[in-house]
Amino acid sequence: MSVQNISCSELRDKLDNNIPITILDVRQKWETDICSFPQFMHVPLDNLPNSLDKIEDEVRKGKLLVVVCHHGVRSYHACRWLLSNNVEGVVNLQGGIDKWADDCEPQMAKY
Repeated sequence: MSVQNISCSELRDKLDNNIPITILDVRQKWETDICSFPQFMHVPLDNLPNSLDKIEDEVRKGKLLVVVCHHGVRSYHACRWLLSNNVEGVVNLQGGIDKWADDCEPQMAKY
């Protein structure tokens, strides 16, 4: 089972073209309070098991599930966990929201 990555530019292209996507942010609330995508599903990494049904519902709607954290490490582990629990259509945002801010949204707050 290998985790697929999506670059910030690839994600921006998909969002610009209205591709159905769910952004799953696995950071803590204090982090999402600093910066986040306009629309996202917030499930901290340690709460993934309790939210598996809700996550699977998004995937069943035909949406690509892009998992995000600060730099891409927690989201990578979240992707591995989701894939091991038979959730398909899961990709990791390379570099996390920090790279997104650098490459796509320079006005976004960083920490």
